[in-house]
Amino acid sequence: MLKEDADGMHFGASSDGALVAVISLFETPNGIRFRKFATLPEWQGKGVGTQLLTHAIEWSRKKGERRIWCDARVSALPFYARHGFAAEGGVFEKSGVAYTVMSREL
Repeated sequence: MLKEDADGMHFGASSDGALVAVISLFETPNGIRFRKFATLPEWQGKGVGTQLLTHAIEWSRKKGERRIWCDARVSALPFYARHGFAAEGGVFEKSGVAYTVMSREL
């Protein structure tokens, strides 16, 4: 939970009534930022995350946004690159995990 959760738009994917993936979108001066994008390990590699990210991109476009971005784990950079995202700036750490900003123009 984040203190700003009430200000975001939250989407999820489910299977048989069980939540298997989530993404939270927040409006910022720099475009839509997504956070808390996660898929259960047993559901990774099955297209669920791709469908959820595609939905987030389309939702952002319909709102008239021009950019979508996130702090991406370095280990996930190939996933974001496949979806048209590009790295901005250098690598930084949060809680011992390496991240970089990834963004995509809409």
